[in-house]
Amino acid sequence: MKAKYPVEPFAIAFIMFTTTMKEAMLVGMMLIAAACIGCVLRSVPVSGGQWTNSIISGLLTVATVFGAFVYIGISCTVLQMIGIGLLGLFMARYVFLMGGKESADDLVKQGAVAYGMLMLAAYVRELLGSGMVFDSLVTEGAVVSGAYLKPAFGFILAGLGLGLANRILKCGDEDESLWTLVPMTVLYSPFVLGGVPELIGGLVGTVIALVAFMSVRQRLKFSSPLKYMSQVPVHMLTMGFIYMIMSVL
Repeated sequence: MKAKYPVEPFAIAFIMFTTTMKEAMLVGMMLIAAACIGCVLRSVPVSGGQWTNSIISGLLTVATVFGAFVYIGISCTVLQMIGIGLLGLFMARYVFLMGGKESADDLVKQGAVAYGMLMLAAYVRELLGSGMVFDSLVTEGAVVSGAYLKPAFGFILAGLGLGLANRILKCGDEDESLWTLVPMTVLYSPFVLGGVPELIGGLVGTVIALVAFMSVRQRLKFSSPLKYMSQVPVHMLTMGFIYMIMSVL
């Protein structure tokens, strides 16, 4: 069975919005709500058809997530604002590509599992990265390290979280992972080449990371990964390890 929850938006959420549990809580709820509203809108005949439904869902996601951040007092960085925009675009794409068989009931059930994995990832990442949970100090031990807040760990948690969600739901993933990996790699270059302008140096790091991923991806096609780890989960995990390797070069 193909996963019916919005895999790509959740993958972005794992990478960009799990540094604190507050962020994960808000973004996860908004993704499920937007997916369900998009599902309902598809069954309602409106002028413009699927395009209108998709645009409404995308705008709803952006407006609600950004509004929730402002209301609770979470300051958005420029990267996070771009990430919120990407969430809207991918939610619009998800609604547009819905096969028509998805129901709000299925989306809520599957989305709840993915949301649980998102919150678990945020708990681990915030606790290990800052020693805090929901902005409350829990520990100051040696295990706390800012490395857990870096993109590499976000990619790894995205792969593990989505894979575990698919395993629980007994479903697989057929989405093209590059739709998610390319913008995430552009936003979070694994390294910046010195001796050249920062923009060019970051672009070089992005290109090298994507080339490395494409070479590994060819091998993954013949490795027959478990069904619940296929496509986005295993590719996210792979990119996480590539980032870890490149960060120490």
